[in-house]
Amino acid sequence: MEIILENNGFFLHVKNGLFEAGNKQNKQSFHPEKVECIKVAKGGQMTTDAIFLALEHTVEIIFVDHFGNPKGRIWNNKFGSIATIRKKQVLFAQSMEAIFWISNIVIKKIKNQHSFLGQLIYSQIENPDKKILDKLNRMTVVEKQIKQMIIDEIPPHFATLRGWEGTVARIYFQTLSDLLPQKYQFENRSGRHAKDIFNATLNYLYGILYALVEGALIQAGIDPAVGIWHADEYNKPVLTYDFIEPYRVWADIVLVRLCLANALNESDFVQNQKSIWLSGKAKQTVTLTMQQYLDEIILQNKIYRSRKQHLKMDANALAQKIMKHEPKNGL
Repeated sequence: MEIILENNGFFLHVKNGLFEAGNKQNKQSFHPEKVECIKVAKGGQMTTDAIFLALEHTVEIIFVDHFGNPKGRIWNNKFGSIATIRKKQVLFAQSMEAIFWISNIVIKKIKNQHSFLGQLIYSQIENPDKKILDKLNRMTVVEKQIKQMIIDEIPPHFATLRGWEGTVARIYFQTLSDLLPQKYQFENRSGRHAKDIFNATLNYLYGILYALVEGALIQAGIDPAVGIWHADEYNKPVLTYDFIEPYRVWADIVLVRLCLANALNESDFVQNQKSIWLSGKAKQTVTLTMQQYLDEIILQNKIYRSRKQHLKMDANALAQKIMKHEPKNGL
């Protein structure tokens, strides 16, 4: 369970050993053992008693901006494992094994995009024309090219990989837009300064995923700041940007379902000269829909778990891969 505090005037404190959260009109109590995470935006108050109760029960507190992006977090002072994994992580990040790991990450992302787009096409069009089918085929071709790639050196490989991934992304989002109701269609995918309903909502949903992925990596004992594919940036969890790629489609699916249900309107957004973003009420709808999707039980790798738990298991699998890594130079 997550406690989400984003509306102006919210409070979070402790009463009778429970979290009590809400505002003047409405409040609710939560047992700390049932809470996984507390997300906090600007405009409210939180007591130190609530913070200490969260620390005591290893409940993560994440501070988010109005786009839903994590800006900071309060966590207990323990990683999910001994420091050995983070020492090995630096060596792993510079290895050929890491390049193959990233290649598989991109392949999984393309497979997921192709699968979702194919399902969406055939659910709306009984006999898709050649132009649409050609787009799906082009995505498959790129996937096969990555599989067949002979990896020589890191820089040219990553440059090629970024080019192919970008090509697939353009095909994917252009086709996705064409399949949406007109009021949700968009010209281009924009990660910053969104100008339309689709991009603004998708950025918010990706923010939810960023927070989940970063937390899963930390719990697994991995340092989110030591990236592989995405270049190192000051104070940026770049490994989060690597790891998240196959899971972005989860946010895409949730948003497309909302669009097809006509659940978002222009009145649900706040706008300035640079961009638009979700208002408080719409955030609640979008967040609840996303959480329900993440909590659904699915079969993956012959195991039934929620999507959220599968993601955490994948983070643990990466930690095990890093721990087993043995540098050839003996470092």
